[in-house]
Amino acid sequence: MKIGTTTTKRPIARAGAAIVLSGALIAGTAGIAQAAQSGDLGYNVGKTYATWFGGGTVVCVKNLNPSANASYLWQSSTSSGSQGLLPGQETCTSRSYLGFRIYIQNTSPNTDTTLHVRFPFGP
Repeated sequence: MKIGTTTTKRPIARAGAAIVLSGALIAGTAGIAQAAQSGDLGYNVGKTYATWFGGGTVVCVKNLNPSANASYLWQSSTSSGSQGLLPGQETCTSRSYLGFRIYIQNTSPNTDTTLHVRFPFGP
């Protein structure tokens, strides 16, 4: 009887460990996916990025030009907008895009202006 009791507890413990490890793997994969989305957008270039389903997605855009103003637009299925940046300025926004992809385009008037887009880890 003790052997039967012990064997029924082990599958439960193994299942619990599997759930914990799966959660850690999913969290790690999401972080890698967010980090892999970072990159530069040249003049009049746009790119589509994935967002978090639950909570907010933090998006940071930086003007890499030290002497000219920059601007960009963004749009998703839930919202859209545009913003200007001073030379070297970075702005970060947090919005809930409900998992819809977001498109960001460099609309700067100066052809030498490049924007850096990054997604800090976490919803």
